[in-house]
Amino acid sequence: MKDRFVYSALGAQLFILLVFTSLSSCKNRAEISKDNQVKESTEVADSSKNMHKAIMLDYTNKPEGCKFLIQLEENGELLQFIDLPEEYLVNGKEIWLDFVRSRRPQGPCPLGTPININTIKIRN
Repeated sequence: MKDRFVYSALGAQLFILLVFTSLSSCKNRAEISKDNQVKESTEVADSSKNMHKAIMLDYTNKPEGCKFLIQLEENGELLQFIDLPEEYLVNGKEIWLDFVRSRRPQGPCPLGTPININTIKIRN
């Protein structure tokens, strides 16, 4: 009988230790997750400062089958976009551009890298 009591007391202590360890590890995961969220939101805020000088180019009369493309001034790279308001669709229009590269297919235009535009502004 005494042995049973010792085993049950030991089992209770192990159970309490297991529960305590589980709860403390969950708290640490929540803290890690919170830290990651802060870093991600900081990265998003910093990315809006990453504006590139660019020019709109009209390719509608070219044989490649493209419409308008954006050319980065820093390296001449051509970029494809999905939709923009008409005010930007002017050949030679100088713009500021913040974007991320996209994995979507290029479509009928073989020129340029597909992008998603975060911010676009007309340069003065």
